[in-house]
Amino acid sequence: MVRDYFNLHPEDQLLSRMEWIEPEVGYDRERLEIGNYLAMSSCHVSWPTTAMIDEWMTREPSDRPLSIADTHYGWLICTIASSFGDPSAIPADLTDTLTFAQEKGCDYLILDRDAAATDRLPHFEW
Repeated sequence: MVRDYFNLHPEDQLLSRMEWIEPEVGYDRERLEIGNYLAMSSCHVSWPTTAMIDEWMTREPSDRPLSIADTHYGWLICTIASSFGDPSAIPADLTDTLTFAQEKGCDYLILDRDAAATDRLPHFEW
């Protein structure tokens, strides 16, 4: 497209160059991000919810109702509401665990079969 313009307008010239832009003062080259997470037992979600999560894992990440990754023993889930697709597609028991993590100031929830459970959320046997 750009080439077409200049082919039709030989009187114009396209010039380009690379320039070094100095980084901000105090710039951290590593730009490490540190966040908070809550590791909690996967017993706080029901068997039907785990089956639904397993189905989500077969989809493209952009087609999932939330940002989630498989950890082999459970899942890593982003609790930030702006990362959710369709909140109505998230089962109530999973919404409760996400809300619990959010209220603790956590950006991520790790549901793991070997993590501790809390009495503040329902427990599901499966």
